[in-house]
Amino acid sequence: MLLVIVQYVYSMDLTEEELPTQINRIKVSEIGFIKTDELSCWHLVVKCLFLSMFWITMRQYTVERTRQRRSSALRDMVAPLHVSVSTATTAMNQEAPEIKSKFMLDVGILLRKLLTKFWIAVVTIMLFICGITGERMTVFRIIYMSLFLVLVITFQISWTVWRKMMYPFWLTVIGYSVIMLILVYTYQFHNFPEYWSYLHIDENLQKDIGLEKYEIKDLFVRLLTPTFFVIITVLQIHYFHKDFLEVTDLDNSDSRILKWNDRALAIHRF
Repeated sequence: MLLVIVQYVYSMDLTEEELPTQINRIKVSEIGFIKTDELSCWHLVVKCLFLSMFWITMRQYTVERTRQRRSSALRDMVAPLHVSVSTATTAMNQEAPEIKSKFMLDVGILLRKLLTKFWIAVVTIMLFICGITGERMTVFRIIYMSLFLVLVITFQISWTVWRKMMYPFWLTVIGYSVIMLILVYTYQFHNFPEYWSYLHIDENLQKDIGLEKYEIKDLFVRLLTPTFFVIITVLQIHYFHKDFLEVTDLDNSDSRILKWNDRALAIHRF
């Protein structure tokens, strides 16, 4: 909201003295404050639309949290009375839509099982792609390839260790990808290469790290792959990680196999 208000002020027809476009060699247009003579008012409309969608999403999230808290409180109240929660919460959940089609439920369960088993393969392939794509070898790509090799080698050495390291490994990958995106994006601003030189990192070393100036269209293509990789990694750790650990739990799978074999043997004897 603060950015929208300031941008609204910059959309006014004011002089350079009243509203400067450059402060201490820093162009305010790089922050996002652009005067109307440089761009139409559509950028303000887009920001207001984004702000509206944000508040709608925030409202929906608050309603869901409130409903969950009420359901939890009601569950604690009816527990001593031995009343089923479904009966007690019927009036509360009348407005909540439910999927009554058995076909859609089966499709949803099947799709979730498939994604649980194979989504990690998509993330691993994207990690490998991030390590090999590019015109030149950089430190960013070397670290991506190192993370991929750590994942593969640990999988080959110890299944137990590999399963235990999955969660911190994905968090490390997400954190590194976000830092890399921030560094590449901020490097596109004016005077940022000079700031890096203050750290005794010359221009050649900056390119070896992976910091380069891009045109706007080239920057979009450059950031598209790591951004997409962050998204699918977040989906893996948020939606499929726990289910994947349950599916790949060898102890539980062995017990299920033994029960199935005993049942099959009993049927055969009968």
